[in-house]
Amino acid sequence: MSDTVERYFSAMQRGLDGEDELLGLFADDAVWIDAFGGGEHTGRDAIAEWVRAARGDAPPDLRIVVDRVDAEGEVVEAAWSCESPAFATPARGRDRFTIQEGRIIRLESVLTEPPKLR
Repeated sequence: MSDTVERYFSAMQRGLDGEDELLGLFADDAVWIDAFGGGEHTGRDAIAEWVRAARGDAPPDLRIVVDRVDAEGEVVEAAWSCESPAFATPARGRDRFTIQEGRIIRLESVLTEPPKLR
């Protein structure tokens, strides 16, 4: 797994404590197409705003598991699952990162299987 992607998932797992590191991984003009809010966020400031707003919707004790990583050049694809006591089954999805000079310039997140709630 690329160092940038590894740091991304580590920061995501830490939640609020990892927020500064997470946002620092994105280029100033990065684009994040997200699976959860259904939108495209352009620029680090817009990404930061969305991340902060999304924190309030996160289920308790969310745990992210990276299931698979494939890398080719500056593109890294990661399949993941998210578990929470609020979920009867985990959420599953994949992220496609485009990375240049250690910064995420584009991230496309896709939810492939929503969780079943308890």
